[in-house]
Amino acid sequence: MNALETTVLSQISIHDMSPFDFLKGIGGLPAYASRALVCPGLVVAGCQSTDSLQSLQQNFHWLQKLQIGAQELTVLEGENLLRSLTHPVPSTVLLRFPFFLENGWPISFFLSRNMEQLVSAIGCGWDSIATPRPDIANIFDDKHYVRCLALKLNLHKAFPAWQFISSNLQDLYSARKRILATADPPTDTVFLKVHDFDGGEGILRWERSTPQEKVMAYAEKYLHRGLIMDAGYPREDFGMQEFSLKVMINENGYEPLYVSRQRIRNDAHVGNEVALGETLLRTELYESLLGLVDPICRDAVKRGYGKGRSRTMGVDFMVVPNSGGHKILLLEINARTTAADYAMAVCLQAAPRFGGNAAVIMENLNNLPNGIDHDSLRDRFLHGTAWDGTNKPGFILSNAACLAYGKITAFAIGKDMAEANEVFRRLMPESRQKHATALDARA
Repeated sequence: MNALETTVLSQISIHDMSPFDFLKGIGGLPAYASRALVCPGLVVAGCQSTDSLQSLQQNFHWLQKLQIGAQELTVLEGENLLRSLTHPVPSTVLLRFPFFLENGWPISFFLSRNMEQLVSAIGCGWDSIATPRPDIANIFDDKHYVRCLALKLNLHKAFPAWQFISSNLQDLYSARKRILATADPPTDTVFLKVHDFDGGEGILRWERSTPQEKVMAYAEKYLHRGLIMDAGYPREDFGMQEFSLKVMINENGYEPLYVSRQRIRNDAHVGNEVALGETLLRTELYESLLGLVDPICRDAVKRGYGKGRSRTMGVDFMVVPNSGGHKILLLEINARTTAADYAMAVCLQAAPRFGGNAAVIMENLNNLPNGIDHDSLRDRFLHGTAWDGTNKPGFILSNAACLAYGKITAFAIGKDMAEANEVFRRLMPESRQKHATALDARA
C-alpha cells in the first residue's frame, strides 16, 4: 500500500470546526463536521434539530449504498463536538474509542487546536492522532512564522513580497509602498491577512481604488492581532491560479502525494479539483515547487511533525504568469485536514470503478431551498446526474447537516477531469464554471 492509499484508511473522524472562533457568525460552519461522511471509518457529527438529523442519516445511508465513506455514523446533540465529547458524563461514543484505536484506527481531527482536552479524556497519546500536535501545528499554520522560517532556510523568494505589521496605520501604508516597489512580478494590489487565522477569513484585497475607509475599518478590527501583507495577483488581472500540494510526513522523511487545484471565487475558496492518472500541473512547475517545499518539509521532519505516525501537510501556492513563463509563489501551510482531503478520499474510493483512475470536482453549494431534506434535494437538484457507484460519471453529496443553513457539499466524479467537468457543467450555472485550466499538463 502506497502513502496516498493510506490517506483513506479507516479512521475516527472528529472534524469539529467550532475552534475556528474567528468565524463565528457564519451560518453552519460548525455543522461542517458532517463533510467527513466521505471518509472511511467512524464519523462523529453533531446536529441541532430533527430535520438536520434526518438529512444527515439520509446522506449517510445513500453513501453506504454507493460504498463510499463512513461505515459508521455517530451523531451527538449540538454542533460543538469537543464540548459534547468532553462533557463530565462520558458519551457512549467516547467510551467506544479505545476499541477502534486498538484496531489501528487513528483519530482524525480537522485541526489540533484546543484538542488536548479530548486527547486526555480519551486516554491516548498523540501517536494515535492523525493530526499534528498543537505545538508543532501552530508553527506551520502561522503565516508570519512560516515566512520567517522560509527566510531562515534561504528561501528568500518563496513567498510573494511581504511584511508583518502590528503597530499602526502609518506602518500599514509604508509597508504597502515598499511591497509594491519590490513585488516580482510587478502588481498594484496587496492582500492583508491575519497571521494566525486559518482558511480564507480575515483577508482584505487592497487595490489602488480601495476606499481608505475600508482599509481603516479593517485595520481597526485586526491590526492589533498582527497582519501579513502580501503582494497580490488577482486572477482576473494576472490569470493566476491557486493549487495545494499534499505531503505525507513521517519520522524519517516525507513524500509528496498529489496536487489539487483550488476553486476560487471572489478571493474565497469554494472547492477543490483532484485527479488520479493525470497531472494538474506541468512537470517543470511541479519540479520547481518541490525545490521550494523541500527545506520546509525537512524542517517539519526534524521538529517531529510525523513522530509516531505519518501525518499530512498541505502547502498552498499560486502560479503567476510573467514574461518568462510562470512563477510559483507559496501562500501558506495548513498543518491540518483540508478540503482537498475530502475530494481525494472520494477520488481514491471511486477510482476502482473507473479502472484505477478518477477525477473529482468538489464545491460547496449555498442558497439552497429552505426546508429541503437531503433525499429531496438529491432527487430534485441532481436532475438524474446522481452517481450510481459504477463507471458512469455523476454527483454525490455530503455535509448534509448544513442543509439547515442552505448549504451542502457536492462532488462531481468522472474517469478524468474532462468528464468530471462535463458532469459539473450539466449541473452548475455558467457563472460557477469559470475556473481556468491553462496550467493543466495536457495544455
